[in-house]
Amino acid sequence: MKTKIYLGFILGVIAFLIYESLNKSTNDPKSKRLDCLKQVTSFEKLYEKELKKDAINALLDGNYTKKSKIEYSKLMKSKLVNIISVDDFDKLVEDILKSKIKSDKNPSENSLLIDYYIYENDKADSNKKNKDALLYAGYIVFEFFYSDKKVYKVQIDYLNDDASDLEKRVQCAIDSFLSL
Repeated sequence: MKTKIYLGFILGVIAFLIYESLNKSTNDPKSKRLDCLKQVTSFEKLYEKELKKDAINALLDGNYTKKSKIEYSKLMKSKLVNIISVDDFDKLVEDILKSKIKSDKNPSENSLLIDYYIYENDKADSNKKNKDALLYAGYIVFEFFYSDKKVYKVQIDYLNDDASDLEKRVQCAIDSFLSL
């Protein structure tokens, strides 16, 4: 009888550990769920788990609005300012988003707001934490809001000063949201 109780307890603990490892929270900003997130420094966070399905469906239905900006370096001469404008960035994002749309449903009262920006790494900033901060060209941030609540945020470094890897990073940000 004692053996069965011990065996049951051990199996219960093992089952719990397996369940917990399979259902790890994506709230860990250092988690790397996708290969593209592992290629560079990236952070992600899921804020409203219960809204993620509706938010993803809104994007897939083409029911979204966008808000964007670019923050060019201020202390050093910007390399990015001659490479990409906000309009160019918006077109890049829109082309990737359009490739993800599955249907054109009528817009619902709740649409997805995609708030995103490029930050150009200002390498002349003396307040950098360490020398590794000088290795990347900048980063992109994408925040997804549904029903006026932040659902998900991802930040991904881009490495090339000519922004040639920017499209790949934007694709990664959108794919990471869709894979929640």
